[in-house]
Amino acid sequence: RRGVPEALDELETALENARADHDDYAVGQLSKRLARVYLEQGQPDRGEPHLDAALRYYRQAGMRPYEARALDLAAELYAAQGRPEDQREARAAAEIVRSAIRPARGRARSEAGASGDDEGTVPGPTPTS
Repeated sequence: RRGVPEALDELETALENARADHDDYAVGQLSKRLARVYLEQGQPDRGEPHLDAALRYYRQAGMRPYEARALDLAAELYAAQGRPEDQREARAAAEIVRSAIRPARGRARSEAGASGDDEGTVPGPTPTS
């Protein structure tokens, strides 16, 4: 069974490969994953540049749900670094992003003529009594 150092090495190598391949999506995802692992290992300072890279990609690509989750991770990272003001700002930014997503989802659902829950289910025929 491999340990955390080996897993980190593999993630760093995968990130280098994704960058070399110009696979921006993989770079964003791997960067966020590395930030999480470094945070969990008590090394938030090593994770911060990775998280910054992920956030840049998610924002540039308009990937709002990903951006919100990365901002949540940023708040955790800032808390671990003893940066409460930055933590509050990241949490607030995540909520702003989420609030912008909610109305867009509702519009898309109403434009499609469907209603249902947030899991994407579409109601079937209504049973008759």
